[in-house]
Amino acid sequence: MATTTCELLRVTVERGPNWLFLRIHPSRDKNYDTLADQLSALLACHFTYRVVIELEEFKSLPPAMIEQLAELQSRIVDRGGWLRLSGTCDKVQQSLEAVGLSEVLRSHSCRAAAVSGVDAPHFETTNRIVETATRG
Repeated sequence: MATTTCELLRVTVERGPNWLFLRIHPSRDKNYDTLADQLSALLACHFTYRVVIELEEFKSLPPAMIEQLAELQSRIVDRGGWLRLSGTCDKVQQSLEAVGLSEVLRSHSCRAAAVSGVDAPHFETTNRIVETATRG
């Protein structure tokens, strides 16, 4: 595991077979305006475009960060890759839904689920648990 600094961004990078795992650490100045550019450059260095971005450390996502993640997703898809999120809390998932990006920026419960893509997205899983509990 390596922690890389991309200009103003701290990212922990791990390689897996055919996947790159990026844990983004919150920025002190909350400036995410160049997130897509910085992560695109990092992906080019690793020659892989299958990416899981781990967001466990975020309680919410600033609007600029959501925009940048959508831009990064578009760039990765243009290169024939996949971008998936993992470890998002309910508030982050609700933010993605509010701006209509929850289907584009698919969020999974953990890294393994994101790679396999077979589990239900994080927020839908939470809703099923709540519905089951309320039905009895």
